Amino acid sequence: MKTKIYLLITFLFLVLAVSAQKFNVMYDGYWTNNTWVDTLKTTAAYDANGHVTTLTSQRWNSQTNTWDNAAIIAYALNGDGTIREMLIQGWLADNNTWMDFSKTTFTYSASKKILSQTTQIGGIDFVKISYTYDTNDLLTNELVQTVFLVPTNSEQTNYTYNADGTENTNVVQSWNNQWVNSVRSTNTYNPPKKLASTLKEMWQNEAWGNASKTTLTYNANDSIAESLEQIWANEAWVNSLKDSYSYNANGNLVQVISQEWNSSGQWENTARITYDYSTGTNHELAAMAFLAFPNPFIDQLTIEGR
Repeated sequence: MKTKIYLLITFLFLVLAVSAQKFNVMYDGYWTNNTWVDTLKTTAAYDANGHVTTLTSQRWNSQTNTWDNAAIIAYALNGDGTIREMLIQGWLADNNTWMDFSKTTFTYSASKKILSQTTQIGGIDFVKISYTYDTNDLLTNELVQTVFLVPTNSEQTNYTYNADGTENTNVVQSWNNQWVNSVRSTNTYNPPKKLASTLKEMWQNEAWGNASKTTLTYNANDSIAESLEQIWANEAWVNSLKDSYSYNANGNLVQVISQEWNSSGQWENTARITYDYSTGTNHELAAMAFLAFPNPFIDQLTIEGR
């Protein structure tokens, strides 16, 4: 179960990563005993128009030194390149076959904004997410409902925007016979519209209180160079997580290194992602932790390469 959840989280980030750049292989692993350990390899396939059609993940088997099948995401696309359907399958080693895990279908507005996505497990609708936009086509509400047997509210996120169209805040609320505040994120920006920081607050004792803060820095090409997350503890900001990004000469993201702030007051490697843009590669595994912000990162789902 843990593995399935991990893979699904990884796949969620893959959707975003592929929409930004057309990689062939992505390697995922973690840091232990002062070395990188192989864990996951994901290979992307594209159609003639550069839209991704499948993402195939394999898990490294250290006993046999081989890549074992893990999971596949297969995309069915509309004529405009937006995703009509996303099928996730897991590999059953005992039966040597693929098993459907979930299927998600999408609907869109005339401007290619997602209006809804419905996820089925075993052919039964389980979760539906509905999206509402303002007259400027900016996402204002994201409603999550469980639709198994009886449709029931689960969670919603409300969004506000600055005058220039950048996202100002998003407030997550959970359903308990009424909407109850849970998490609020507030963004600040550098010109021109570059996200500078995100402050996350938790709703406690009928008031918002600091929880974490993410600060971004950029390189000379305006690509993210570093993301620093700090948590609020003892009335002060304390280092927690850091992601460092590196790029090739073409400006494509080639590596993300994640680190945690340890008890000795030092940054310690935890995970690493490496993107490979060549074909027929035999790359040794790097690893990954892809960062996406600000939320929402999906209001239009189009997957294509550069």
